[in-house]
Amino acid sequence: MNPFEDMRIFCQVMESGSFTAASDKLGLSKQFVSRRLMQLEERLGVRLLNRSTRRLDVTPLGQSYYESALRLSAPLSFAVAHLGCLLP
Repeated sequence: MNPFEDMRIFCQVMESGSFTAASDKLGLSKQFVSRRLMQLEERLGVRLLNRSTRRLDVTPLGQSYYESALRLSAPLSFAVAHLGCLLP
């Protein structure tokens, strides 16, 4: 499991507002996205999202994690892009 990939999936769910929309945007199955987020929550030991059949609500800890993930994503994306520019 790649923690940065899980962070990216979580951010996409937050931005899309649903597992279905996020999975479409990421090109992944809804089940895969849901499973990865459940594994992320288990690894962190906290609930990030409250799920029901009709709603997806972020918890206070989920909101905090999302804000932290956004702050980390820009430098991480830059590092990956920069490395790509250095490769022959």
